[in-house]
Amino acid sequence: MLVAGTLTMAMEDSTSIVGSWALDQVQASDRVGPQVGTGKLAGMIAGKSVWINLNPSWVDNNVFLQGTMDDSRMSGKWMWSTFVGSTAEGTFEAIKKQ
Repeated sequence: MLVAGTLTMAMEDSTSIVGSWALDQVQASDRVGPQVGTGKLAGMIAGKSVWINLNPSWVDNNVFLQGTMDDSRMSGKWMWSTFVGSTAEGTFEAIKKQ
């Protein structure tokens, strides 16, 4: 695990997600992008598929989450994308707080 923290999300309409994130680096690595700290998020959901941009106002140096969501869990792949392409990637899991 490289980062841990909180994603706060709300449905803007039937397919759009908006919210914020607060993530801390928990393992030393130079393969962590700008997903450390806090920020706004935006994304889309279609059925159980979800796509989230952790840096929606940036045109470069973005971190994307792509995966599936059910009532209590979201999981899939993350990717740090720059102008040269994928700079780092891995898997993620988010569990809904009760």
